[in-house]
Amino acid sequence: IVNTRNDCLTKNYTWENSKITFDHVGIAYLALFQVATFEGWMEVMEDAVDARGVDLQPQREANLWAYIYFVIFIVCGSFFTLNLFIGVIIDNFNMLKKK
Repeated sequence: IVNTRNDCLTKNYTWENSKITFDHVGIAYLALFQVATFEGWMEVMEDAVDARGVDLQPQREANLWAYIYFVIFIVCGSFFTLNLFIGVIIDNFNMLKKK
């Protein structure tokens, strides 16, 4: 069984991270954008919930508190902020249409 990155490298395996992680600010922003637009958000959430720490093998539902974060982010970020942004764009299009 491989639990850490060292275990993996010792057995001559290749250590690979998930494509969407929170290890880098830019990739984390992309992950949150995916969640806000509901495109592939389940995979992002599952990866975050399974994460245990740096250089540790993911374990199913190891970080259950991440569910609360995603619920709050979806409610606040997606439903309010995204709808407000879309409303501003539609309002600007309507103003341009009247001119």
